[in-house]
Amino acid sequence: MKIRNLVKISTDTAQTIWRHLDDMNGMSAKRSDVLARIHSVVDQVADLGGAANLPGPSQQAYAWLKFLSNPAHFEAHVSALRLARAVFQERAPEPPISQFILEMTNLRAIYRFRQRGGRGVLKVSEALVYADRAVWEALFDSLFLGKSDARSALLNDYFRSEACQAVQKAMRVDAVSTDSPRANGQVHDLDASFERVNTRYFSGQMEKPRLHWNRRKTFVKFGHYRPDQDEIMFSLSLDAEDVSQELIDFVMYHELLHKQLGAEHKGGRRYSHTPAFRQAEQAFENFALVKQELEDLATRRRQESEQRNNTDKRRWIRTGRRKKRR
Repeated sequence: MKIRNLVKISTDTAQTIWRHLDDMNGMSAKRSDVLARIHSVVDQVADLGGAANLPGPSQQAYAWLKFLSNPAHFEAHVSALRLARAVFQERAPEPPISQFILEMTNLRAIYRFRQRGGRGVLKVSEALVYADRAVWEALFDSLFLGKSDARSALLNDYFRSEACQAVQKAMRVDAVSTDSPRANGQVHDLDASFERVNTRYFSGQMEKPRLHWNRRKTFVKFGHYRPDQDEIMFSLSLDAEDVSQELIDFVMYHELLHKQLGAEHKGGRRYSHTPAFRQAEQAFENFALVKQELEDLATRRRQESEQRNNTDKRRWIRTGRRKKRR
């Protein structure tokens, strides 16, 4: 399923709210227009069967729009931007940025800043919607004065808070299918893999996350843990006869380590593969051999994908030639 320009709609919405921040009061025409557009997109996705089959970036954009469709969330969003604007005006750098845009959206990092000439665009996570003045001051000071241990600690503490985690969860839960996840594949059973890995490597103490196969075959990333939903998605590329049970268990172990160890936030960035993670990963039996097997699989899947693309291209060329002859 694809909705045209969904990512662009979310970007335009974020920038419109910022540019017309003073017009987001009560029942102003601009506020009504923005809300109407948000609800229109949310309703359109619902009419098409939900967001489960949207491409990743579109799903992320939809989740943010769905979050803003809640009146309380929209009001909190506007209030947060007003506070951020006030802090920015106090801490604006010299020479000043003539055109500054702040987009508060569904961003996995804490913030990203891009400046060209006198124009600067700061994208921040919607999770900052309930941040107080001290957090915004730490963010802008990190951006304009430089990072420090104290500023990073303040930002990291907020991003570990219950309020922040609740916002991140709300934006992601609304964007996924409510259907029961499918753990039993054509060849491999994820439930069985979890039981093996949990028993052997976590003493049976790991709480079971949602497990399911995604709808796409990949040749780079074969698994992904989503902490806000406590779920692990596996690439369909693994559900094949040429993939060993040991390799499935290794990917399961890798993703369960993400669940166990979490991530670190430093300097506005999120790090999952920390030194502690890499060390723990090597506890998997035959780690080096299985790691090489995974790399070999990635190479095979990439070659298979290239062969399919070349075949499709040749078929397209032959079809085009036949049409010309007619």
